[in-house]
Amino acid sequence: MKTYGYAGRFLNIDLTSGKVQQEPLNLATAEAFIGGWGLNAKLAFDLIKPGTDALSPEMPVIIGTGVLNGTLAPSASKSFLTTKCPASGTVTTAVGSGYFGSMLKWAGYDYVIITGRAEKPVYLTILDDKVEIHDARHLWGKDIVEATDELHNQYGQQSSIACIGPAGEQGVRIGLVLIDKCSTFGRSNAANFGSKNLKAIVVKGTKGVEVCHTSRFNTIIDGLRNEALKDPLRDKWTQLGLYLVFDTWAKAGYFIHRNQTQVFPEKEAIEQYGAEKFLSLGRRSISCPGCLTPDKFQLEIKTGEFAGLNMTTSTADTMALSFGIKNEVGSLNRAVKLLDMANRYGIDCLTFGALLDFCVDLYEKGIIGKNDTDGIELKRGFETTAQLLELTAKGEGFGQVLGAGWLGAIKILGRGVEKYAYHIKGTEPDFDARISLGVEALGAVT
Repeated sequence: MKTYGYAGRFLNIDLTSGKVQQEPLNLATAEAFIGGWGLNAKLAFDLIKPGTDALSPEMPVIIGTGVLNGTLAPSASKSFLTTKCPASGTVTTAVGSGYFGSMLKWAGYDYVIITGRAEKPVYLTILDDKVEIHDARHLWGKDIVEATDELHNQYGQQSSIACIGPAGEQGVRIGLVLIDKCSTFGRSNAANFGSKNLKAIVVKGTKGVEVCHTSRFNTIIDGLRNEALKDPLRDKWTQLGLYLVFDTWAKAGYFIHRNQTQVFPEKEAIEQYGAEKFLSLGRRSISCPGCLTPDKFQLEIKTGEFAGLNMTTSTADTMALSFGIKNEVGSLNRAVKLLDMANRYGIDCLTFGALLDFCVDLYEKGIIGKNDTDGIELKRGFETTAQLLELTAKGEGFGQVLGAGWLGAIKILGRGVEKYAYHIKGTEPDFDARISLGVEALGAVT
């Protein structure tokens, strides 16, 4: 039976037993819950038992693709990871880009459901019909860049790799999974991989996806493409990504720091971290399949501190927002260096930056002291931020507090610190609704 748009199969992988099963996709269910997010939610509802701990072997990691993923449809490259978030305890769906979802479809699978826990570190390979579990002890302990490079060398640059770093291995609850060293597979889910002793998933597919009415489909795609190419901001988006709006946000007062109590000075934000500074970096844009406005980047620091550093980023302005605005590290070069560290360790920079800002505020108020921080003087700046990133990745010292996420940190610190914590169900808001009650802020607070 033809399954146009869908690959028509999904994988059940039990890491405890090592059993891999290929099963047909239920098309009626797929149509009823259309889209990667929709069917992921249905599968989660069926598979996740109430009260199951996020990091238990029974907790499934569900990875799915959308019906348009793998076709020529523009902006349809997303893949979806649904599980219980270890930082918040809620069932969440994370979204990733890059080639991972398309490769999964081209290999012949719409969904992968991973359960159990391997006795030793492993990684998965999904190479068309060949699905295998491999020993990953030689990769365990390596950062995301090192491990991904090693797997790309083994399986080819056309393969797509979702990988965790030392933070995920240590069960850090604000750890993240990176796709091909660049695209974040959502946030705060690396510990789910680590709890299963799963270092990485390598996917490479060659089968493609068949659509039903090819000529009609292509006519629609051509129309969308032509409209997108006319967008007057397209060239600037490809040049700057989200940095296109950074200076505008600074002037509007959207950047809140000092634990949500002050607006970051406009002039300082633009001079230290603004679009002109971003343009001084070496940049090569990176595109997802079918994307007409590539906004991911390979970056190089060309001059000054950390000159020669190369790294990739999915959302260019996160380094400025996390480390520049929240932690006041003083320069974009330093923010780039810290983002590279966070990506290698596999730490969500946005939550880390906001949590550290919160803890510095508690320290300045005298609510916590050196007895709580293992002798570290908590302050904003590059050195303290870099030190605590490393401790968080290793799960050592005060890094254990930051690595526990908002709800975990509040519980560990006690003393009523929750009244100073700005979070929504264990995640900090991207925008302060008091300043910017737009679509994103409204969605977050509700």
